[in-house]
Amino acid sequence: MSLLIFCALATLGFAAPPLVQDLKDYPCVDGVNNVVTLGDIDTAGTTVHVDGAVAHLYDSNGNPSCEKGKPMVAMPGLIRLVKGKVIVKEGTDIKKSGVAKWTVTKQNIGTLCKDGEKVNVLIPDKFCKQNTYPLIGDDFAKMFATPGEYDLEVLLKTAGVTAEFKTPKLNAHVNEIVRGEWQAVMKFESEGKTIAHIKAPSNDDWLFVE
Repeated sequence: MSLLIFCALATLGFAAPPLVQDLKDYPCVDGVNNVVTLGDIDTAGTTVHVDGAVAHLYDSNGNPSCEKGKPMVAMPGLIRLVKGKVIVKEGTDIKKSGVAKWTVTKQNIGTLCKDGEKVNVLIPDKFCKQNTYPLIGDDFAKMFATPGEYDLEVLLKTAGVTAEFKTPKLNAHVNEIVRGEWQAVMKFESEGKTIAHIKAPSNDDWLFVE
């Protein structure tokens, strides 16, 4: 049956004129098409906020990552924070207990993780919750421990580092589940309480992941 469906679709593909542009016709310019903005969710009790935070997306070879001219999270790949402000109202020691808890929703399936807990048995636990240290690095850990307003560009230059987060390579089975359009919300917890609440993308758009 699957072979018949494939043959039928192939026949239609060759017989009909193309309805969409070839992928090479879509631009993928670094700093233009691979840009994602992160939105701050002002939740009661949070002590860390982001303003104008922007990330650039790359594949595992460091090339801009796009899908039809829009930003795409590559698996494996790289997410690089490039600018924005971080406002720390109250210091916290993320080295002790910093954890990122995700709520992720796929457009054609629904919610797969809710507040760090998986709600789909096919999703690995590490997909929904991660310890943030040492991944986040000592300079950012120090920032979270010290109240103040921080410019990410200045902080990165001063520290001589880039805020890069590697996305994992997935096996073929999991990749089939993951591939598609997503929205994500992260609760950043430390010392038993939520210190930040961030959404990506910042608007109601969907972000392609593959």
